Amino acid sequence: QADGDADGLLAGLLGDGVRDTSIVIEGEYFPKNDSLEFLADVSSLKLDFIQKYLEGGMSDVTGDASGKLRIFGSLKKILMEGDIMVNNGKLKVDFLNTAYHFSDTVKVREDKFAFEDIDVRDAENHSALLNGEIHHDYYNNIVYNISIMPRNVLAMDLKASDGQNFYGKAYATGNVRIFGYPGAVNFTIQARTEPNTKVFLSLDNGSTVTVNNFITYVDRDAVVDSVAESDEYLEPKKTETHMKVSLTVEATPDAEVNILTSAEGDMLKATGTGNIRMEYDSKSDLQLFGNYEVEKGSYIFTLQNIIRKDFTLRNGGTIKWSGDPREGIINLDALYYVQAASLLDILDEADLEGLGRTTVPVNCLLNL
Repeated sequence: QADGDADGLLAGLLGDGVRDTSIVIEGEYFPKNDSLEFLADVSSLKLDFIQKYLEGGMSDVTGDASGKLRIFGSLKKILMEGDIMVNNGKLKVDFLNTAYHFSDTVKVREDKFAFEDIDVRDAENHSALLNGEIHHDYYNNIVYNISIMPRNVLAMDLKASDGQNFYGKAYATGNVRIFGYPGAVNFTIQARTEPNTKVFLSLDNGSTVTVNNFITYVDRDAVVDSVAESDEYLEPKKTETHMKVSLTVEATPDAEVNILTSAEGDMLKATGTGNIRMEYDSKSDLQLFGNYEVEKGSYIFTLQNIIRKDFTLRNGGTIKWSGDPREGIINLDALYYVQAASLLDILDEADLEGLGRTTVPVNCLLNL
């Protein structure tokens, strides 16, 4: 009977992860003292149950775990410890839309899950080092602190359809820290861009702060009658995760930066150097700080969807931000080359006599 209670207790603790899993538990339970001491031999335990501990920061947690766990304490305060080998472990960093996989050992301790020097890989098999802990108070009051050190790893894979002003595909080397608790997550990212990075910043439609009316005035008597007539209670609505992101990027010429300046298609496309800091809060607007110096690139100029001209950016131009991304200070020179401009548009035919030609090459210089 003790073994059955313990198995049921473990099933309640781990949820659906116990399905299709081989768990052999041996030990003793002492009802008088409410004390238990078990040894669990786990084989191919599904890791889906960890998802609830990482809500808001990471998702799509999968994998199989095997190993031995000591289960002890009391029925009200269960403790576990041991080392578990995770095979084909996978997780997704929600804000960056990047997925990673690993096979390594996770340390289960009385008050935490610990990750020590875990070698994680992106979808293209680039390597990053993961360390961190998920702390808990008897599997409640979850607090996590995860550090990922990517080495030329796919660090961001956001699409324009994701609804953010900032998106694209970025490869980076640096440090990513994810910390918080279910419902509130923080990202602190320091990175240097690597080859094949291509990011976009849309300035046409800036994000806005919306105010929700969370107080609604109703007829109190009607509410009382409604509650009296029903024995059912509405389930509380799931609150959105409050997210804060602090991103510091050392931009290198390996990265292509695209700045969309209008809905008609005007766009700056550049490579260069600089240090950019982005601050994002899910309850406020995106903020940008720093200087970016253009090495080379182009400016696509459009007019009423009829005229489209590709200007070449000259080396040394700058873009500076001090907060609002739409208030960046741009100082760029762009060149458009016309191979054969007609002189007849500006000179009389008499002035062209003896020149032997009526067209000349022209460099059109545009200052932004």
